Amino acid sequence: MTYDHITNTAETDAGMSNRDRVAFHIFNPNGIYRKWRDVCDRISAAVAAGKVKSGWIIAYGSLNHYASDQLWALLRLRRVGKNKLRRVVGSLQDNIDTAEAKLATIEG
Repeated sequence: MTYDHITNTAETDAGMSNRDRVAFHIFNPNGIYRKWRDVCDRISAAVAAGKVKSGWIIAYGSLNHYASDQLWALLRLRRVGKNKLRRVVGSLQDNIDTAEAKLATIEG
């Protein structure tokens, strides 16, 4: 697999090394980081429109960035552990699921 394929055209992270999976999830449009950023943008738009309080940005949006920071930290590692990667991606997915559930109550 080429780096271009991993970061641009791959649809899933299947068959990739752990290090390549980190790059996939950060840079690829199908990765978890892009999904999290999209949810953060929706939350920011809801706050700007006055639909919800600004605390949503802290609780569910872009200021709730611990898991995304951990994903970026994995990118700097020479060797990425499978369990650590799974926990970080799972944590980001949990954040996305929680934020989308909250957004569904106002966008409904």
